[in-house]
Amino acid sequence: MAFAQSLGYLNQRGGDGAKIEYSSPDGISCRYSEGERPSLALGIGMSEPSQVIPGAAVPLEEGRAIVLPSRQALPQPVYGIVVRVPFQTVKRANCDAFIRLDVAFARLAKAKEMFEDGLITKKQLQAVADAAMAELAR
Repeated sequence: MAFAQSLGYLNQRGGDGAKIEYSSPDGISCRYSEGERPSLALGIGMSEPSQVIPGAAVPLEEGRAIVLPSRQALPQPVYGIVVRVPFQTVKRANCDAFIRLDVAFARLAKAKEMFEDGLITKKQLQAVADAAMAELAR
């Protein structure tokens, strides 16, 4: 059983968004992560068992008062729901362009190799080179 002071669901971080980490064979890397996404957390537990409710003075007429004694409260159920909705997330460029460019130049390197081995024609090599340049100009 958890006590109210240790109910971690109240202070939890929202869910992290998508993450990607990409490293090319050339040693160039790209990291991307989106902002927090909405989350919902539910929690239940018991209040602190040694909770003391202080006494109080209840004034009566003619300057007299009744003093109510302090008492110890019994543990009570504690429950709650935490809904987190990010209102603003910063959209940053992700790694898609880097990956597309890296793939295009890997294809070009493989096409050059195939051309040197006589597996493709110069026209086919030129088509792969044009595609890589189009990706670079994008």
